[in-house]
Amino acid sequence: MSAYVVCDSHISAILQAVFNATQRHSCGGFPNPWKVQGDEKAYHYCAFALEEYQSQANVLMLENLRSVNWRYRNSPHIEQQPMVGEVQLNLNAEPVTVLQALKLIDCLDYQSSESEDWDSTEAFKLLCKYRKILTPCLPGYDQCKWGM
Repeated sequence: MSAYVVCDSHISAILQAVFNATQRHSCGGFPNPWKVQGDEKAYHYCAFALEEYQSQANVLMLENLRSVNWRYRNSPHIEQQPMVGEVQLNLNAEPVTVLQALKLIDCLDYQSSESEDWDSTEAFKLLCKYRKILTPCLPGYDQCKWGM
């Protein structure tokens, strides 16, 4: 198994999709409420949302870095990654589809899972939460039967 450090855009796209999915229910389907988070006067601005998502982005990046360092800890050919997890969130990126966001979550999960305690970390719990938020947004989800 191998691991690599994902880019800031990867994590930013996940958080943008999660934010937009949570806001669509409260703001009438506005196409991209994420973009207005830089403007406190904007109608769809959510106080403290950026600070919260920035914190979550940093948690995800630090766990990804820890995983890569764990994976290659005994390799003389690969240097340890510096544990600096300050992600630059992109408020102007075009949103990804829900399906693409779920795939990005799966990728980040895989890249961050090298350490022995991965499934007890805050980052793991965040990715599980994001899946629960995004899955109902998949096209056709609402039309599927709840039970058989």
